Amino acid sequence: MVPRKISSALGFAAISSLGFMSSPDAGAVTILSGPVLNQANGHTYYLLTSDTWNASNLFAQSLGGNLVTINDVAENAWVSDIFTANGTVNRALWIGLNDAAQEGTWTWASGEPVNYLEWDSGQPNSALGRFDEDYAHFWAPGYGGNRFKWNDYLDGSTLDGQVPLHGVVEISLTPVPAPTPVWSIAAALFSALRIRAARR
Repeated sequence: MVPRKISSALGFAAISSLGFMSSPDAGAVTILSGPVLNQANGHTYYLLTSDTWNASNLFAQSLGGNLVTINDVAENAWVSDIFTANGTVNRALWIGLNDAAQEGTWTWASGEPVNYLEWDSGQPNSALGRFDEDYAHFWAPGYGGNRFKWNDYLDGSTLDGQVPLHGVVEISLTPVPAPTPVWSIAAALFSALRIRAARR
């Protein structure tokens, strides 16, 4: 997989292989791994390089998705199992949940309803009022809390300058209905005309 990169040095930069545009604050987000297909829901996922929540979500949108929306315990476990560790690097994972628009009102970047939450004990807490922590992430294995649980955090690229925060992109492709063949339309029209003629 050839990484797709957004460079803040270029101002408004094109994502080289996709032709999308990005804002200057997108940093240098690239795809670290993927695509990975979740057989349970048919969605495609990518792991991004370490960056802020906003830069990661902007890049996710350029790919046609958003930072991941977790809908149930199975998806929560799947995302954590697949992306938090690769044997050598433990990662914290950005998810699409945030309360940036209104403090205390958590919403998904995808706009989907919030039907499932997996906050760690005492979370979200905005660092006990010291900071405005608007963005949710999975804990990294061995750092913070349980790797299947979530924490709220500032819009940074690492936890306390130690553990990288990586975005997980989810892309849900809605199948486009196949066009109705011309012969089907013609047959329906012919049938309607036959019925009309028979009534006369």
